[in-house]
Amino acid sequence: MLEQLLRTEDRKVRAGLDATLGCYLLLAGVDGMTLVEDLFLNNAQAEYADTYAAIMALRFLGTETDAVPRERLLQGLHCLLDRPELADLIIPDLVRWEDWSQVERLVKLFKEADKKSNWVRVPIIHFLRVCPQPEAEQHLKELAKLDPDAIKRAETFFPFGGGDGSPEADLAAAEIPAQSTTESVASAPPSTPGIQAEPAAVAAARADNASASAGKLPILHRTASKHLNSLAYLAVLWIVGGVLFVVQWAILAGVGRKV
Repeated sequence: MLEQLLRTEDRKVRAGLDATLGCYLLLAGVDGMTLVEDLFLNNAQAEYADTYAAIMALRFLGTETDAVPRERLLQGLHCLLDRPELADLIIPDLVRWEDWSQVERLVKLFKEADKKSNWVRVPIIHFLRVCPQPEAEQHLKELAKLDPDAIKRAETFFPFGGGDGSPEADLAAAEIPAQSTTESVASAPPSTPGIQAEPAAVAAARADNASASAGKLPILHRTASKHLNSLAYLAVLWIVGGVLFVVQWAILAGVGRKV
């Protein structure tokens, strides 16, 4: 039944295609990847929305389930490297899943990029910047000569180098200052005469606990906590309550009704 839903041309039936693909692969397993590749990944005639739905389904399966081995999911995503106009969609997944097997293929894709696929160059540069293979650095120097602007854009979009665009990577990057603070606390000598310095191990552990507690909060909450306090929250609640009271009183008093 699910295979028939995937093959249908009725757009209404194919609504929520990513969920349908996820269910299909959960049931079919590895054997179902061939159909997904033929219909959406290898098929240059497939609509963009359908191909993107397939990518989303594979991301979910590779992150949240073991129904299909990640190596097989990556093999399916590699098909999109033959479609330069869509290749930028899956390069962050290669970084996130630490798949460094496509270095030469990506370098070739960078060199052959045209006006229709020029945007693929920035994620390729990011891929090479975080790739641990020794040849990645040499490729970076080579590609920098071909398109120095792409290097600058990559440094702007990915300033920390190691992120993949996911919330986890952004959170890790935001916690770098906390780690630096830990190191400075552990190594700093005592500066106040007559007061015994706290042991380095204790100071480091205390800093680690503080940074770990901060790491459990979203970045937005950690930023907002510096500027807001309980009085501000109470003031907002009082204002909202006052407005609701006035509105209710106006309704009960019949303000605006014609006599």
